[in-house]
Amino acid sequence: VKEARKFGLALFCASQSPAHFSADFMSQTGTKIVLGLDETQYKAAENKLMIPQEALKWIRPQKTLLVNSKLIARYDTGKNVNPWSWVVIPS
Repeated sequence: VKEARKFGLALFCASQSPAHFSADFMSQTGTKIVLGLDETQYKAAENKLMIPQEALKWIRPQKTLLVNSKLIARYDTGKNVNPWSWVVIPS
């Protein structure tokens, strides 16, 4: 992932558990999308992806999702912050 990114290559990876990817891999990922997780994966997502549990509970299949992108980082707080965006899918 480190080498591919500098050449402009896009890489799409999917899993049903955040535990499937190393912390190093996750730190190199520019955009993360969470479509939903089983409740048994909430703790791993909280720890590895820094997603608040209330955000995970808010996700509804085909209705809502979470997006985290380094491309839309917030700098207004004096530090680079990549908050999770709560997205409603239009019906």
